This record gives sequence, structure tokens and C-alpha cells, in this order.
Amino acid sequence: MKTIFFLNDVIKKCNNKLYKDITNDYKHVFKQLYPNVSDNSLIFIKKLYSCQKKVVFIQIENKKFYLIALSKNCEIIYIDNIYHFIDLLKKCKINNDIIKIILLFHWADGTLNNSGKHRYLISEYYKTHLNLLKKANEEFYNKLPSLIDNILFKDINLPCKINSIIYYQNDCINIINKDNIIDKFTSSQIIDDSHLHIGPLVIQNEKRNINFNESYEGKRQNICLRWYEYLKNL
Repeated sequence: MKTIFFLNDVIKKCNNKLYKDITNDYKHVFKQLYPNVSDNSLIFIKKLYSCQKKVVFIQIENKKFYLIALSKNCEIIYIDNIYHFIDLLKKCKINNDIIKIILLFHWADGTLNNSGKHRYLISEYYKTHLNLLKKANEEFYNKLPSLIDNILFKDINLPCKINSIIYYQNDCINIINKDNIIDKFTSSQIIDDSHLHIGPLVIQNEKRNINFNESYEGKRQNICLRWYEYLKNL
């Protein structure tokens, strides 16, 4: 089974079925989510297409779970207007000095408001502002639990928090819950000063548009967080 299709297979074979009627290949998925699942527990599972993230809803009896599905080598975990992201950082108690650094790197034109006349490649900008890059990454590491909770396990179109991550590896579907993810990220001390990042989530401008192409200028306003090769972190 291709990784990207594993979720469709789970839904097809498990949705609206009793636990006892589900094949053994998938029973462990629901047992991990809800250890008290019984043979006569009804399973309901569907994708939530209204969410920004790839969110899956699973209900076992009256228990509801929301999971992020990872299936690509590079997953976009967050994408939004830069100033919405700044509001999120403020909510996580990131100080104003760091916020200014984020804006400086986001625009990479010598300004904090996208008014510069020359736009630089971010790799060049990191080299000339390495001390600021290290300062921001250190602050993100110190606030990692709050940042991961708000960025990875929330979706602006979902009123409830996301509980877990579901993914496919070595011919098996795996689930890891939020607390274990945060523990992994904080204990592994992921600090890589070749780029701006929050744990394994790399912070990027959606479209840097260094040539001032009008058709790309809208995407330049957006920031996105990408999770490259997530299996290395799980």
C-alpha cells in the first residue's frame, strides 16, 4: 500500500463497522486510541475536508478523537498570513525582539514591513544575520511545548484540539499522541541554525518572490511551516 493512500483504505474497511468485524490489521489503531474498545463498539471514521490540516475524525462509541494524518515526505503543517502567525507567537509568550526577527527573516528585504527595494535569498540572509537566527531558534526551543501545542495540534477551522498523529510506516499504521510528540521534540534538542525552525517544523515564506512578480505577491504575505521527512522524528 502506498503511504499516501493508507487513510482511504482505513476508512473503506473500518467506517461504520463494529470493532469485532474489523480486520486484525486495523484493530490496533482503535485500541491505541481507546483501550476500552469492545467487540460491539461502533467505529466511525472520516476525513474533515474543511480543516487546513489533513485531519481525521474517529468516533468509538461516544468517544471522539481528532488526528493529523501524515502521508507525504514533506507535510505543510501550518500556512497563514504572517501577521496571524505573529498573533499566535504572542499567544505563546514569544517576546517582541523575537517577533521582529521573524518579520526580518520573513521579508528578507532589510525591513520589518515588506517595503525594501531589494529582496535577498533567505540562505544569504541567514548567513549575514546568524546571531539573530540563533537567538530566535533558542527562544523557540525554550517555548517548544506551547508552540507545538498551538501550531501542530490546532486547526483554525476546528473548534476542538487535535489528539494525535496517524501515519504509515513499515507496512503498519501507527498512532502517536500529543504528549509523546512534545516529549520527543523537547528531549531530542532539535536546534539547527542553518534555518529558522520550531522543533522539526521549518519556517518559510510561502513564496519569497525576490523578483517582484505581481502574481506571486499574495503568497509572499504567507508563512508556512513544513515538516520534512517526519518519519525521522517519530
